[in-house]
Amino acid sequence: MNVVFVSDDSSSVKLLKSELNKHIRASQDKLSPDEKNSPADLGQVIVEQVGVTPDGLLQLPDAESFQGDVVVLDCAVTGKRTEQVISDTTHRAPGVPVILLTDPADETVEVDAINAGATDCIAKTDKYLNRLLPIIERELQRRKRTHEKSDSSSREDRLRQVVEKLPVGVAVIAPEGTFLAINQAGLKNLGAAKLDQIVGKKIQHLVEKKDHYRSLAFLTTVSGGKDDSLYLRWKGLNGKETGIQLHATPMRRQGIKGAAVLAAIYTPGEPDETQNSKKEAKEGTDLKKALQELKGQFQGLQKNHSLQKSKWEAAMQQLENKSLEWEQKARETEKQQAELKTALDESEKNRKQQAEEYEAERARWEEIRREWEQNNSETQEQQTGMQSTLREAGEQLSAIEAALQEKEELRAAMETALQEAAEKSTALEAALQEEKEQRAAMETSLKEAEEK
Repeated sequence: MNVVFVSDDSSSVKLLKSELNKHIRASQDKLSPDEKNSPADLGQVIVEQVGVTPDGLLQLPDAESFQGDVVVLDCAVTGKRTEQVISDTTHRAPGVPVILLTDPADETVEVDAINAGATDCIAKTDKYLNRLLPIIERELQRRKRTHEKSDSSSREDRLRQVVEKLPVGVAVIAPEGTFLAINQAGLKNLGAAKLDQIVGKKIQHLVEKKDHYRSLAFLTTVSGGKDDSLYLRWKGLNGKETGIQLHATPMRRQGIKGAAVLAAIYTPGEPDETQNSKKEAKEGTDLKKALQELKGQFQGLQKNHSLQKSKWEAAMQQLENKSLEWEQKARETEKQQAELKTALDESEKNRKQQAEEYEAERARWEEIRREWEQNNSETQEQQTGMQSTLREAGEQLSAIEAALQEKEELRAAMETALQEAAEKSTALEAALQEEKEQRAAMETSLKEAEEK
């Protein structure tokens, strides 16, 4: 079986070929020996890579030589002309299923592709092979069953043509007397020109009344499993009165209760004393032999058809069960992917939130650092002012010492003021030292915040 893969990536083609053959071998290993010989047995699958022409059409051979059983299109290759490519493929390779690999972000392309003739569409995610492989196997099995049915129909058509060309009239009659089929020679012997003049009519309604019981007894004998012959007076539908000789053998026919009657029809003329002559006996023997051979061929065909139908039905049921199982697994995988994506989105949301909180904390510590620098600057200005004040106090002290002799009573007050000034200077220096320690502590905290 041959899969045509429209892709510009040779590694994807090799991967598909490898995984598809593994998948089919694994499926075949689970089958019984009888099932392996059924239409579900695909054997080796070939994956062929093709490209597109400059005008966007597939580089496929003519329909007469096209060997593909399934076509897989990658929309990344076909682009905006996907619908045109699908239509061109289905026109040049009618009956071949087309599977489209779509962009997961484009939800509208699937409807357009199906309308254009695609059999199925699959989103090309990282796990797209989990869905593509069972769908390809399903289409390959369906394709093979179609070929099997076509071959069976061809064999039936060939047998029908052989019967139609026989020079002897041949008819298939139901046990209750209804004509089910008849060839042209049989129509001629019965004096009819069209099939609807005989097919669907009952033999007892076409013979004389006196022959009703004989004809029904004849059919009962043959449908019961015995060969028999019957001569009837017959007035043909063309108005000519003649006799017909029926040589019949039982046959099983699907859809009919009991055995149908396969009868040879010919016109031997009026029965007389010479009817059992050697010549007619030989003709009867040859005719019975031909009927037996025809019966054997027909029954063999019916048996083969029934066997093939049973295999097709079993394979179809198995395929449907597998398809449901694969679709369930695909849905579970997609559900898991959705859950993982949700968890990833939640994790990304938390990460962004933490980053925002970190940036806010960092901005807050930056503001604290700026405030501390401003306070430190103000403290330095205050220290400079205190030093200026001390200098002025020294100058005042010098002035006081110069005037000490003149104002003795003020000396004690000035000394007291000087002492107080010294105490203030000490307190200020202590406050300055405390500010330095606070500054060092804040710098340490700021470094730790930046490291976080």
